[in-house]
Amino acid sequence: MQLTDLFDFPNFEHKALFEEAINLWDPISNLDQYLSNQKKDTGINSIGKGSQVDPTAKLTGPVIIGSNCEIKEGVLIRGGVIIGDNCVIGHGCEVKHSIIMNGTNIAHFNYIGDSVLGSGVNFAAGAITANFKHGTKNEIVGIEADGKKIPTGLKKFGSLVGDEAKIGCNAVLDPGTIIGKGTIVYPLAAIRGSIPANKIVKYRQNLEVIDRK
Repeated sequence: MQLTDLFDFPNFEHKALFEEAINLWDPISNLDQYLSNQKKDTGINSIGKGSQVDPTAKLTGPVIIGSNCEIKEGVLIRGGVIIGDNCVIGHGCEVKHSIIMNGTNIAHFNYIGDSVLGSGVNFAAGAITANFKHGTKNEIVGIEADGKKIPTGLKKFGSLVGDEAKIGCNAVLDPGTIIGKGTIVYPLAAIRGSIPANKIVKYRQNLEVIDRK
């Protein structure tokens, strides 16, 4: 698997993060250095033309936000973040050390940490990318690719979510999860590992309805 299998990045302003990558996780590994280099031209926080940031949102740099974005009430963006053009970060969301590509919507009450979200991705309310392995002896996050478990060398690494993927309400993507292009994840699903492109991941539960006494 290569980054080109997940992301169509030639039209992304910060495509150098992907073009220079060797490993799938390199865009996150190299994000801090990339943003440090960009400060010379953009300052700590760069907000593109037509973008609106609500006064209650908090941006802790370095942060680069593209054009025609909406950053809504109570949003926290921190730890080094790039947001592409035409994105929406909804009410009460937190985005930490991540790359969000063009045309992606994060609905509300979402956490996106140490992750890459492709173009046209939608995270419904409450869906999160977990980025840390709790309660394990080996805290290094690994990913599944090409049938192999590969260590990233990172203690904090969230998910790679391919272009046009849709993540349902309150779904949880475990550390190191990969979601292929165009895949739909149903609400409440807990995902671990690698899901191929153009799949539907369904969560099913058994409900019991009884009479009140």
